[in-house]
Amino acid sequence: MRSVKNKNTLRRSFEELFRSGLRTLLKILFRVRVEGEEHLQPSKDPTLIVCNHTSLLDGVMLYAFLPETPLFLVNKTTAEVWYFKIFLCPIAKLLIDDLHPMALKKAVKHLAAGDAIVVFPEGRITTTGVLMKIYDGPAMLAAKSGAKIIPIGIEGLQHSRFSYLKSSLRLKILPAVKITVSAPELFEPYDSLPVKTRRARRSQAMFQIMQKISFKNTYENENLFESLIRSAKKHGESTPIISDPNNPKVTYRSLIARAFILSEFLEPDLLTVNRVGILLPSTVAAATAFFALQHQGKEVVLLNFSGGLTPLMKAISISKIEFVITSSTFVDVAGIHKEISAIETVTKVVFLEDIKERITLKAKVKGLALSILAKYSNQTHTNNPGPEQCAVILFTSGSEGSPKGVALSHANILKNYAQAQVLISINKHDHVLNVLPIFHAFGLVIGLITPLLKGTPSYQYPSPLHYRKIPEICYQQNISCLLGTNTFLANYAKHASEYDFYNVKWVLSGAEKLTQSTKNLWQSRFGVRIFEGYGVTEASPVLAVNHPLYHRENTVGKLLPNIEHRLIDVDGLVEGGELAVKGPNIMLGYLNENGGISPTSGKLGLGWYDTGDIVEVDDDGFIAIIGRQKRFAKIGGEMVSLATIENFVQDTWPEFDHVAVALEDLQRGEQIVLLTTKVDLQKSELIEAGKKRGLAPIYFAKKVFYIDEVPYLPTGKIDHSSLKMLAIEFIADVH
Repeated sequence: MRSVKNKNTLRRSFEELFRSGLRTLLKILFRVRVEGEEHLQPSKDPTLIVCNHTSLLDGVMLYAFLPETPLFLVNKTTAEVWYFKIFLCPIAKLLIDDLHPMALKKAVKHLAAGDAIVVFPEGRITTTGVLMKIYDGPAMLAAKSGAKIIPIGIEGLQHSRFSYLKSSLRLKILPAVKITVSAPELFEPYDSLPVKTRRARRSQAMFQIMQKISFKNTYENENLFESLIRSAKKHGESTPIISDPNNPKVTYRSLIARAFILSEFLEPDLLTVNRVGILLPSTVAAATAFFALQHQGKEVVLLNFSGGLTPLMKAISISKIEFVITSSTFVDVAGIHKEISAIETVTKVVFLEDIKERITLKAKVKGLALSILAKYSNQTHTNNPGPEQCAVILFTSGSEGSPKGVALSHANILKNYAQAQVLISINKHDHVLNVLPIFHAFGLVIGLITPLLKGTPSYQYPSPLHYRKIPEICYQQNISCLLGTNTFLANYAKHASEYDFYNVKWVLSGAEKLTQSTKNLWQSRFGVRIFEGYGVTEASPVLAVNHPLYHRENTVGKLLPNIEHRLIDVDGLVEGGELAVKGPNIMLGYLNENGGISPTSGKLGLGWYDTGDIVEVDDDGFIAIIGRQKRFAKIGGEMVSLATIENFVQDTWPEFDHVAVALEDLQRGEQIVLLTTKVDLQKSELIEAGKKRGLAPIYFAKKVFYIDEVPYLPTGKIDHSSLKMLAIEFIADVH
């Protein structure tokens, strides 16, 4: 007996010595840093360690860096592959035939005995760079054993030659590796639910855990310019990453060099300036100006140049801008000379063309040198902002009232990117077309910043309104990912050739409701499915999105990881409620009249943001938008959705446009007016169509008026404020 104990002791000593040596070697080769080691305290409780699967070395890394030797759950078929045998050789493993319930009984027994088990819920090494399908087995194992779950993320090995992403990512011989350990979680077994529902709910819960792992893997505590520099190093400084009609292929290094050069020429004027406005469309020049100001540590105010003089001047006044950057070429093309003249009366305006004339060869060489040592050059700058400082001020669309100034920090934007990127499978072989303006949160964060951080080339185009030209750009530039609103996407489809979108694999819609007619048009003509997302400027902007792994018709997907939500009761509303959210992507606050930032606070307290959207959330977490709270009419004490009215009218007469407006009514509180592009639409026809849909009389518009066309804002949203004023004029004319 003593001999056996001695042998076991000797074996454990040898194994620990081997693991220690392996740990030291991996630290040296891969510069491994481990975060959250305090969550790995030894415990006799059943412990299930779940980890993302990036490469063949994942198991070896965990074997070396976990404090105690775990047991790895490995598929028997996988273990028989010769090259897997090499990596699995030193690892204690439990071989199973598959991840079905009967095969997991042995694993449950090991957990009950106090063994820690490691499992990769994806079941295979990622071939997309983002989360793959999550198998039911690991969730069932956690539920049956009652084990605590310790999520661990491995970041960096996807760039090694041990990954399956050799054609999708820039590979390095020995990339730096980060291992992130999160706090233990208890898994909800859902035992009271029916078998099929229980299995689905468990898998969804495991997917959410894996999303949180991806979030922690992605986010680094840095500012936007630092993030650009890190992405350049990760994906290759010489990689062409951004272009526009006048700049065919701009590399990371060129973009960073341009930002350094512009920053140096602007610096004398910006020494005492805190906020700087940018009045430019989506172009390489706008990206350069944006990152030059980020390098300077300024709060960048992105100005809406298409909303007219009054809101533009109000935005400048509220945000206390002391300096505006624009382009004389853009001013001429956009025809905004009057606006520029007005701006020049209150603040200084600088034209990029004037700066360009002053840039010498010496300045260009210096900018290139700074870009080669970009990380060091940026760190030594005196105005390097912290992640929690305000980075950007955007103004809401004002589709239902006056625009509000939204202050977003570096962390807000980068955390929202980390939340959303796991669901967007794009890489260096893809090509994103961004036609949305950068003064719109969707255009800035998803259209400009996300491709730069993902290592995916983007083509920035200055106007979304060129309905005939944009499909041709998709064809000529081999675009594979297109962003847009329902209005823009519908018009692109109407004017496109059947082959213009031959290479498109991702179409992401946001900012307004995606209609069934637009979805059907894209599916029938081009065989492309549109994924609808949901966001608000105040959330940096993405809150939820449909994607290939979890998609449900007539919803906007599930909330992103690390976002809490509540539904607030609305008086007079029977179903749903107003969505309130809280999370790391929620804004710092709104600008107040003094130019300061008032912290975010909603009905539920500090940090909560009330979206104003009336939604329903189903048992699986999918969000269906019923409508804006402001787009409900209260008639006789009952809340009536204007969107519901518009939907039934649109379905009945799909070839026309229809918008419902609520106006004050002395007798019943409010009345509904329908504005339509159908010339001869009668109220009697509305009533008949509504009855066929089973709608109550309360949903029938009291008055119907013809309009030539529905006015839209430059962001693609319907201009409800203008339509309401128009309806009031129609009513006044009748009386």
